[in-house]
Amino acid sequence: MMLLTGCSDGGMEESLANDQRDVVTVVNDGPEGDSGLVINSIQYPLDAALGDIWGIDGEHYRIDFTLTDGNFTIGSVTVDGQVLQQVVPAEAGVVFHARMFSAGTSFDYSSYAYLDTENNPAGVGYFNDAFVGLDTNGNGRVETSEQIEVLDGIIDFVGALPDIELRLNVTLNDGQTVTGHYTGLFDFTPR
Repeated sequence: MMLLTGCSDGGMEESLANDQRDVVTVVNDGPEGDSGLVINSIQYPLDAALGDIWGIDGEHYRIDFTLTDGNFTIGSVTVDGQVLQQVVPAEAGVVFHARMFSAGTSFDYSSYAYLDTENNPAGVGYFNDAFVGLDTNGNGRVETSEQIEVLDGIIDFVGALPDIELRLNVTLNDGQTVTGHYTGLFDFTPR
């Protein structure tokens, strides 16, 4: 097993074990300020953000953004019958995830409205396949049964790199409204 952990000074620590499976834990330097999600008037802190870069997808450029109060590890996902490695939240109590599609061949840090997966017009940035998850059973993981699908909303990027803030205001399929923001380091992983 290979374990990579980010340090606050930006360095990387690497250690090897006997297991053949690769596991990567990504821990960034954390957010600035009071980053968090507000669900039912309760604020949950956000400590890490990941942009999983999928790249050009038809007439859009896709990055999956995940915000969490935990860190990340490598998991497997099956896409079109092919098993791929993917960075997923670990040791998390709260997670926000969204697939974001920017018009063109690069990502534009602007405003994105929710559109369902069957309505993806060219020339328009949008997001879908989004959820908010809370670790309600206390096992340190946000499992599929603990995720609530986003049905509507807006995600905005405010500011300029490197000082950019992600803000969100979304409606879940159970009628709840979730607001939040994240400022600070985003770790990006190319697919």
